[in-house]
This record gives sequence, C-alpha cells and structure tokens, in this order.
Amino acid sequence: FRPYRLAPVAIAITAVFALSGCEESDETVSLYMNAQECAQANPSQAAQCEDSYRTALQEAQRTAPKYATMEDCVAEFGDAQCTQTASIDGNPVNTENANNLNP
Repeated sequence: FRPYRLAPVAIAITAVFALSGCEESDETVSLYMNAQECAQANPSQAAQCEDSYRTALQEAQRTAPKYATMEDCVAEFGDAQCTQTASIDGNPVNTENANNLNP
C-alpha cells in the first residue's frame, strides 16, 4: 500500500465531482443556416437573428481555413461547401494566384 500514489488520483476524482457540481443545467442550442431560418423560428427576435448571423459570417471570414484552389477545399469539405471570398482589400482574389477559399 503506497498512499502517495493514491493521493493524486483521489484529488483528481474529487476535483471532477466538485466541478460537476458547479455546472449549470443543460441548455438547448439551435443551429440555423441563415438569418431567415432563425427569424422564422423566433419571429420576435428577428433583429437579433440578423445581428448574430452577421457576426457569425465575420467570425467565419476571420477564422475559416484558407485554400489555394477550389479543388483543395472541395477535397476536404465536399461539393457545395466552399465559397470564394474577397481579399482583405475588398477586391476579388485572382484565381490564378492565392485564393481565399473557405468551407
């Protein structure tokens, strides 16, 4: 019997139970493909749906993976899952050079 080996395990188990006691109850989350779907499901919150959708698009533009070619993007995400976006200066990206292709 070696108590020093049990102590870290006992502390970890105690921490898990202590943290699980702090969790809030489960929340229902809804996902929408666009602002219109959100507004149809939540008519009184149409403005919030539009704002949230706009924010989500900006975040996707900032964080989405970028690909050099459409084929690279399609190979990873499949047909109809990739879009070409404008470059940082707002001009369309030349497809012969570096593209901003996002899933």
